[in-house]
Amino acid sequence: EINRSICELTAQRAASVSTAIFTQYRIEYNRNGLFSLRMELYDLYGDGNELLKTLFFTFDVSNGQLCSVGDLLDPTDTRWRGIMPDIVMAQAEAQGITLLSDVMPIGDDQAFYITQDELVLAYELFEIATWSAGAPEFAIPITQLADFIPPDSPLKKVERTSKRPARKKARQPQRDPPRKRPRR
Repeated sequence: EINRSICELTAQRAASVSTAIFTQYRIEYNRNGLFSLRMELYDLYGDGNELLKTLFFTFDVSNGQLCSVGDLLDPTDTRWRGIMPDIVMAQAEAQGITLLSDVMPIGDDQAFYITQDELVLAYELFEIATWSAGAPEFAIPITQLADFIPPDSPLKKVERTSKRPARKKARQPQRDPPRKRPRR
């Protein structure tokens, strides 16, 4: 069901592109009941295989439904809609990105994806910033959104795993340094 949805959504959103395209994708997250995907659409016949558009899809694996930001966060406590723009503006300032507006609304249709411990808001070229910023993305740690994640949200499982301390890497056995061979 998710595969069919991805194909249908890609076709719908690519309809605005008036040239032949090829796609590349990257799975950003596929655990804890969430599947998050980035799909890039490129000009098939252009000189430099120009990136035309980037699409983001996050699905609730339990029911195959496409998620919006609003689906993952508390619909009754919408303070997150004010906190997330503040985080975006602070990150933009720290990165030296010139924003085109002081107010960064976060709608339910906001492009985003999930990583191991972040919800990443993604914007198109010129959507919120000047050309020099490209298509900016702003990573918000899921722990900063914990107060707004309802218990039945698939994002709750991601939040729980992002709070766990990182596992220590297994110690590698020490090996003797290679010996130099005598010259003959």
